[in-house]
Amino acid sequence: MSHAVNETFAGQPAAAGEADNPHSVFVIVSTIHFLLLVDLTTRSVVPLESHRPGYYGISWHAHSEDLVLSHDRAGHITFADIASYAGSEVGAVSCGQRTTPGFLSAPHQILCASDGRIVCTNTGRNAVAIFDFDQPGRIQELRLSDARWDRFNADGMDGDHLNSVFEKDGRLYVLAHRFTKGSKLGVFAYPSLEPIEVRAIDGRTGLHNIWIDDGGEAISC
Repeated sequence: MSHAVNETFAGQPAAAGEADNPHSVFVIVSTIHFLLLVDLTTRSVVPLESHRPGYYGISWHAHSEDLVLSHDRAGHITFADIASYAGSEVGAVSCGQRTTPGFLSAPHQILCASDGRIVCTNTGRNAVAIFDFDQPGRIQELRLSDARWDRFNADGMDGDHLNSVFEKDGRLYVLAHRFTKGSKLGVFAYPSLEPIEVRAIDGRTGLHNIWIDDGGEAISC
C-alpha cells in the first residue's frame, strides 16, 4: 500500500528538541507504521506516534487540536480473493484518544466535512462512508456504481477503487481510480449527498487525489 503526504501546515511551532525556525513549513505524513512530522525547511523528521498502526488518511475539524486519522489495520490480509476482503473490515477512524470499532475495508483518504461529519473512502467496499463520532452506529454510504466490493480476486478490477474525497462550495467530490477502466469523478450535493453527476475523465486512468480550485478546475494526479 502506498503512503503519501496528506496535509500541509505552515507557521507551526518547531517540534520538541529542534531549533525554532519561524520560516519552517511542516507536513504530516502517514506511513503504515508511523505518523511523521516533516520539516520541509530543515529536512528533519520527527515521529509523532506509532501505537495505532495502519495510518493512512489525515484530516482535522476546524478549531480542534485533534487530528482525525484513518487506520487500515489489515496489513496481514492479502486481498487475494473475496474471502480475504470479507475479513478486511477492520479499518477504523481515530480522533484524539477516541477510536471507532473496525468498520472500514482498506480505507484511503478521509475528510472532516463542514457539517462536522467525517467522510471516509471505504475503498475495499467500493463506497464512501459518512459518519459522526457523536452518533455511533449511524453510517451513510454513497457509491458511484453497483459494485459492492473493490475486487473479487487478486487480478480482478470489478470496482471503482474510490480513493480520494474533497468538499467545496456545497459539493462533495469523489475520485474513482478504476484501475485500467478510465477514472471518473463523482459529484454530490453536500450535506444532502444527492447525486449531481458522475463524470468520466477522458484519457486518464488510475488517478489519485482530487482538489478543486476557486475557478472550479479539478486537479488530480
